[in-house]
Amino acid sequence: MFDRSDIAEAMRTYVLETAQVMVLHLDADDRVVGANDQALRVLRAGTVGRPLAEQIVDFNHTLDVPALIRQTGMVHRLTLSTASGQPETFGFRFFSISSGVLALASLDFQEQLELRNEVLSLNRELNNLTRQLHQANAELRELNQLKNQFLGMAAHDLRKPIGLIMTYSEFVLDEAGVQLSEQQREFLRTCLRAATGMKQLIDGFLDLAVIESGHLRLDLAPASAREMVAGAEPMAQLVAEKKGITLLVDVADDTRRLRVDASKLQQVLLNLV
Repeated sequence: MFDRSDIAEAMRTYVLETAQVMVLHLDADDRVVGANDQALRVLRAGTVGRPLAEQIVDFNHTLDVPALIRQTGMVHRLTLSTASGQPETFGFRFFSISSGVLALASLDFQEQLELRNEVLSLNRELNNLTRQLHQANAELRELNQLKNQFLGMAAHDLRKPIGLIMTYSEFVLDEAGVQLSEQQREFLRTCLRAATGMKQLIDGFLDLAVIESGHLRLDLAPASAREMVAGAEPMAQLVAEKKGITLLVDVADDTRRLRVDASKLQQVLLNLV
């Protein structure tokens, strides 16, 4: 025959020291006055000595914990703050004993199953989004190649008419310069300088290697502020005269020469003016 006292002692030892079940002893004020090893491992430090209600996560403040505790024998799903820092839901059953209430709790496997299914669903969604991202990246690479082809064609098409402007401006200056007034010759020289500057811009901004690297090449050479202003002034004067604006140029008498890209700085001056 079985010795009931031995069985009871073995079960008591198992529940208090080994079982994956939390055992909480509550006094008449619903304060935790005792806990088994599993409860001490799972719950936050300081569980013993605090009311159970203080350890329950209740965002809506709608739980009547004392009333739940008095409903003995029923299973209540309660979420508690745990030592891991993450709230976890347990199935609680409360039993009246002579010294208060005995609470037995185990993890809510239904919620764990729901959480697992939700994680799997999110993982599938993430995989779908990853595939969409790879597809979008492939489309972007294709569009980038098309953009490069377009810029290459645009650079080629723009260089040709600008080259013609430069060639014919030089031809007219050389062959018919003596028949033109000084103002007309200066107009032609201004056109030639403008076309030369435009060609340099095209070479710099539409060069595919430059665009891909994200850096502009600088043609550095010694130049003074007076020289850069003198290079930009004729083109600015033409625009000003068309609009009836008098453009006055006053450059400090500074002969210092710095290593700069004069054509790009002249473009900056024209844009500012």
